[in-house]
Amino acid sequence: DTYAKEQFQTIDVWGKFYLTQKLQLMVNLPYHINEYSENDTLIQSTQGLGDISAMALYQVYNSMYTGKSNFRQRINVGGGMKLPTGSYKQIIDDEILDPDYQLGSGSIDFIINAQYMAKYKRLGVSANVLYKINGENNMGYAFSNGLNADIKLFYQQPIGKKTVVMPEFGVFQEQAERDIND
Repeated sequence: DTYAKEQFQTIDVWGKFYLTQKLQLMVNLPYHINEYSENDTLIQSTQGLGDISAMALYQVYNSMYTGKSNFRQRINVGGGMKLPTGSYKQIIDDEILDPDYQLGSGSIDFIINAQYMAKYKRLGVSANVLYKINGENNMGYAFSNGLNADIKLFYQQPIGKKTVVMPEFGVFQEQAERDIND
């Protein structure tokens, strides 16, 4: 009898930069910790930087500029790319690791995104829909395209004049087909 356990953890470092009043750039740098254990014995472990992604978002609507209420709404749309910066050919015991355990995908992927935010004073809700079109790496493997959606409650707490801490709580749903392996 074998008890197997797979554990995938990601620490995301996000940066959001306002290039203009209506255009923002979001950059994500993920750090992955992937482990496979059998009967409480660690068999495989990989950790390190994953694939970096960048997305530009354009603000289609912002009620802050049309009213004087404490209630605000904002809609952003945009897109971007995920670049193959993470390792995707790691080998353990003379065998290449399964693509799910690799730190990167080896492919260039395209992202389409729409965001909605409503806020009253410092408390708000945000909804996000993202569709990712995954490319194929040079080993003939492609993760399936995927649709992600989330909704979150948040609270904004200013710290100083230019910094805001924003804890959030929410739910996330992901839908994808089977991956492709030529």
